[in-house]
Amino acid sequence: METIYKLGYKKFLFMNLPPLDRTPGNFAKGPAAALPNTTMVGWWDQALANHSAAFAKEHKDVKSMIFDANTFLNKVMDNHDSYGIKNVTGYCKSCPQWYLAQ
Repeated sequence: METIYKLGYKKFLFMNLPPLDRTPGNFAKGPAAALPNTTMVGWWDQALANHSAAFAKEHKDVKSMIFDANTFLNKVMDNHDSYGIKNVTGYCKSCPQWYLAQ
């Protein structure tokens, strides 16, 4: 971020991790074997929030924001029917990308 700041950029928007613990591969493994798991995703997201706040505090002319992709996408997955999403636990059967399931 320092490099970008020194180039003159003053507005930063960061996105935290999506719910990687809820990917189809992790769903198939179960919560105990999921990597990254919910705790790990939370650690990263908290570290990002701390770093963003510290950067903004150190550089008073910076606007540093975080879009909470994790909360947003968890809400979508928890209410998937409202969004017209039918499958939140597996890969799309019509998707020809067989390598995704490996």
